[in-house]
Amino acid sequence: MKYFMAFGLIWLIFEAGNALSRLIEPIILIPGSILGMLMLFVLLMTGLVKMEWLTPVTGLFLKHMSFFFIPLGVGFLGAVDLIAPIWMEMTFLLILSNLAVMVGVGWIVQWLANREKVRT
Repeated sequence: MKYFMAFGLIWLIFEAGNALSRLIEPIILIPGSILGMLMLFVLLMTGLVKMEWLTPVTGLFLKHMSFFFIPLGVGFLGAVDLIAPIWMEMTFLLILSNLAVMVGVGWIVQWLANREKVRT
């Protein structure tokens, strides 16, 4: 029963994100899944949703995470005609964006570590 409740809560938040996405669509386009994740984050941070409520399902999701990448891979294969002319640019941008994220995270971690040293 705890699995159904945890999965139901996650599904409810996902659907709320989709509904909010449709509501704000004329103003800004944000995918419902992203809004749902933000809503879940806020609910967890405020304590309105307890992590213990979601733990049974989140462990299952993490254990089988590779399964959730199958639709992405199939969609990618279906879009080969669109991607073929620009694969070099896409590869370059993917590498560049990954490097930018790694450098940015590194700088932030170093800044936070130095700030913590100053406090102690």
